[in-house]
Amino acid sequence: MQVSGLHQNGETDNPGSRTAKRDAAPFSGGVPGAKPETGTDTAARDAAFILREALRPLSGLQRLADCGLSVLAGGVTPVIRNGRAGFAGVVTCGSVHVCPCCSTSIRRVRQDELEQVGEFWECQSCGLVMMTLTMRHYLRDRLEDLLGKQREAWKRGFGQNAGRAGAPGSTPLGVRPY
Repeated sequence: MQVSGLHQNGETDNPGSRTAKRDAAPFSGGVPGAKPETGTDTAARDAAFILREALRPLSGLQRLADCGLSVLAGGVTPVIRNGRAGFAGVVTCGSVHVCPCCSTSIRRVRQDELEQVGEFWECQSCGLVMMTLTMRHYLRDRLEDLLGKQREAWKRGFGQNAGRAGAPGSTPLGVRPY
């Protein structure tokens, strides 16, 4: 079963098929606990849907072509997640880099995870630092030479065993510099 994409005017891609037409009013589904959507929420969601529709033919990714259109076995069910009404049982591509609809959900979950880790780490009386390490290089520089210099700089800055998981003096979470 295919479900067509919905557009700003509430029409679907295939009006002759058995697909639902979106109401002009923001969807709260009449479900208790669902937050009414603001104009900003609706506009942002609609913009993401329009962008996803435009990206389908350009990307060549089958999973993006199916995202939001195909239905999983068991059918579509209205649900409330985080106080917002939506649908369960619709195929999503899960591409954080390509799909504007999926990337929003994925980034929201990752943000929550980072906040939890940060709060835990601060509760342990530790601090958090974000740093970006760059190395000036030119087209004439060989990658092998650059990697050797990077490894040497990492060892001088963070210790001989830095970057090796479980080793004394290793970086947190076993982060490897190369």
